[in-house]
Amino acid sequence: MKIDGLTKLSFLKSQQLIVQQLIVQKIIAKSGARVNVPLFMMLGFIMLVFCAKCVYKMVLVAYLTFGN
Repeated sequence: MKIDGLTKLSFLKSQQLIVQQLIVQKIIAKSGARVNVPLFMMLGFIMLVFCAKCVYKMVLVAYLTFGN
């Protein structure tokens, strides 16, 4: 059951990332070409940080579940 929960969580996170990427693409499409490079880099960095936190939490949960 716990493995299913983890896979569901990772699936939801991947869905969320896809939605975020679509939103970023729409923002870039609306704003000019001049703005898009630093904006994209900043958003990419923020998403990377959030991803690292999510991965850390998932690894921690997996360790606590299967480590003992």
